[in-house]
Amino acid sequence: MNESTRMTTIVPGPIAESDEESHGVISFEVLGPVRAVARGQEIDLGSPQQRAVLAVLLLADGLPVAVDEVVARVWGEEAPRSARGILRTYVYRLRRALATVCPSGEFIEFVAGSYRVRSGSYELDADGFTRLLREAERLERTDPRSARDCLRAALALWKGAALQGLDGDWFTAQAHWLESRRVDALIALFPLELSEGEPGDLLNHVAELWRRQPTQEKLAELYMTGLWFKDQRSEALGVYEGLRRALRDELGIDPSPALQSLHVRILRAEPTPAGAAAHAALPTPGDRGPVPAVAPAAPAPADLASLVQAPAALYSDAAPFVGRSTELEAMIEALTADTPRSIGIAGLGGMGKSRLAIRVSHAVRSHFPDGQVSVRVGDQPASAVVLKLLGSLGFTAAQLPETTALQVGVWRTLTAERRMLVVLDDVRANDDLRMLLPSGPQSAVIVTSERRIPRLPWISWTRLGPLSTAESVELMGELAGAGRVGAEPETSARVAEECSNIPLAVEVAAARLNDRPNWSIARIEQELLADLASPVVMQADCAIVDAPLARAVSFLGGPALAACHRLALEAPDRFDPAWAACALGTDERTATALLEELVDANLLLSLGDRCYAHLGLVRAYLHRQASMHLVRA
Repeated sequence: MNESTRMTTIVPGPIAESDEESHGVISFEVLGPVRAVARGQEIDLGSPQQRAVLAVLLLADGLPVAVDEVVARVWGEEAPRSARGILRTYVYRLRRALATVCPSGEFIEFVAGSYRVRSGSYELDADGFTRLLREAERLERTDPRSARDCLRAALALWKGAALQGLDGDWFTAQAHWLESRRVDALIALFPLELSEGEPGDLLNHVAELWRRQPTQEKLAELYMTGLWFKDQRSEALGVYEGLRRALRDELGIDPSPALQSLHVRILRAEPTPAGAAAHAALPTPGDRGPVPAVAPAAPAPADLASLVQAPAALYSDAAPFVGRSTELEAMIEALTADTPRSIGIAGLGGMGKSRLAIRVSHAVRSHFPDGQVSVRVGDQPASAVVLKLLGSLGFTAAQLPETTALQVGVWRTLTAERRMLVVLDDVRANDDLRMLLPSGPQSAVIVTSERRIPRLPWISWTRLGPLSTAESVELMGELAGAGRVGAEPETSARVAEECSNIPLAVEVAAARLNDRPNWSIARIEQELLADLASPVVMQADCAIVDAPLARAVSFLGGPALAACHRLALEAPDRFDPAWAACALGTDERTATALLEELVDANLLLSLGDRCYAHLGLVRAYLHRQASMHLVRA
């Protein structure tokens, strides 16, 4: 397929506004070099690292990205000490470059220690590509010609390798994901093009990608099929030989059985897909019959089933565990029923959700003889997690289909008759979570997430709150020594309460005790109180405690964020919606909705009917952020 090119003019800064044309939406490109175009002119985005900063924010889909996370993605483990300052400079330059074409406000916003791009103010080629793929999938059965047109348009958006020119592990992973979706589009388009005749320009597109990815078996299969279709048998056999050498040299494996079968068919000079028999098998509109000559990319699920291993891949249960007896008992009961019920654990980061999930999973593992596996989801796309789950069953990528949809089908098929336990830890984006769930009724899932996921109503959710003070002191003793903590019982209890009995904060306090063996707990308490009162966190371990709070705040919308700041500065220890309505200058119904949004974000406690309060540690963080926000404003 021919890739269109655009003649653009490099503009070294803001674009002068046309007298005849109002400000338009900016178009950004990541399916190739990172570029920005507005009104036919390309905006100078500066150095590769500056473009990398913009790419990180664009690929966050409008969600905020914490400053430290941007630094980690752009510089990796070798970030210079001045990285945060350099990042501010890059953001300033990007704002200035984009200022004229984004006049209604800063294109890059700073919210609660995070950067994000202003939603609705831009178009991204990767988003357009995804929309076209979804539309093609919708039309595939009813209108193959329109589906083909959507796929052609999707592939025409590509201007080169994804994120071309950007280096680093994070960008490599993102580029790999985008390129895999490009291959998905080619796989879907190929039979539709063959149904119209020869593959034409599409074959050149496949060839170009395969040369860049010589171990990509599905691309090699499409290339061989297209060449065979054009009666170019020797060229098709040459592609197979090149793939065989690349797989053996780089991975030490042979081509898949499907490719070996295709190779034999070409060697035997069987009739090409252009023959009458193949044309008779071509799909017609509304017909989902056999697709010509494109054999499965991997063994069928039925063949894979005989290879399945029973994984025992739960996270270690060696860390100290205290409290949570009521939750533990209820969760074990749910998971060990004749038909186990899946469970979810929600709550503020640092409350011990993962630790509880680990303890529960080890307590019930014997009830799931076909395997137990834990996977941290985090910010990974669900497609990457599916591969990890299949990997836990003993499969390599070479044994699996190339497309995510087929991989999900394999996962569901292999788990349909098994009794497995899957722990999905730290789930953040939940749109694709369903594809990770085992399909059999005898399997179960433990999900941990900062928020309850309403799209999974059959999962029984538990919101995890703080420990009791006694439990926090016990945890501190487990980590820093029971004798040392027991020598100052009242001070230890105060430290636990000043940590709001949040397990992560208690663990950080215990780590500081271990790091200062000659300090008393009273000295640690003084340091902690100084940190809580400080307008800026100075200690690295305090930044660890702040990280989940920053993430919780980063997801708030404008009204909820403003309410969060105002309440942190003005609210009494306990208050009701009537007081909040007065403080926020709104009606009681709106105030209640805002308060409940803050409860869902784990930034406010609901103490019963119409009564709200802050955890002390949360309020201290919000107070610092609110003060910084006012200074910035």
